[in-house]
Amino acid sequence: MKIRSVELTPLDLFAVKLHVSPPTIMLALLLFNAGLSARTADIKNLLGRPALLASGLAANILVPLTFIAAISGTLLFWHNPQEVQQILVGLALIASMPIAGASTAWSQNANGNLALSLSLVLLTTLLSPILTPLVLHGVGYVTVGDYS
Repeated sequence: MKIRSVELTPLDLFAVKLHVSPPTIMLALLLFNAGLSARTADIKNLLGRPALLASGLAANILVPLTFIAAISGTLLFWHNPQEVQQILVGLALIASMPIAGASTAWSQNANGNLALSLSLVLLTTLLSPILTPLVLHGVGYVTVGDYS
């Protein structure tokens, strides 16, 4: 039995039917636990230093784009050019996704800055309708043909 196909109950909320599955509940509990574990002093400190949050957001966008540009130059002499384009599109898809909610658990286990991790998850998720097309468009400059 696949856990993704299990549906606990359909919920009707504001004329929208929501399907609640175990992975959704586990992610919600993970983020809820991280939110309860974040110290208010760390959150206040983070709000007083927006440059830290902006640099984390910029790194989340620019580091994968720089990697994709570097790998596209490295793979110029690959034996199958179509395969290179497929790899670049796959990397672009991964780079355009928001920060994973599970990163809060990794941050918590490593005694990292949990407030920063939660803020970056929230910010990248909220900005994903804008950032996803921008990242995919940016990668379009290093791909050719139908892949760009």
